[in-house]
Amino acid sequence: MRALKVLVVVMGIVIIAGLAVVAVTVVKRMGGAAEKPGTFETATLSVPSGCRVVEMVPAGERLVLRLGEGERCRGILVVDLKTGALLGRLDPVEAP
Repeated sequence: MRALKVLVVVMGIVIIAGLAVVAVTVVKRMGGAAEKPGTFETATLSVPSGCRVVEMVPAGERLVLRLGEGERCRGILVVDLKTGALLGRLDPVEAP
């Protein structure tokens, strides 16, 4: 009988702890709903003079921009969507 009482008390503590975890999680998620994670104000991306972006494709947390309008403008820019920073540029060249 004593073991049953101890078991009931322990299970009560576990239930209260579980409810506390759920309540804290709900409050954190509701508080973070107002702010958009990973946003940035304004990002400036340098594109070579005379070139323009002809295609944009999202790729996970990155944005792939294809440049066009002329032979020297052929290139692909990879941008981080969280920060707006240029991660790299790919310049396609003909194989020898």
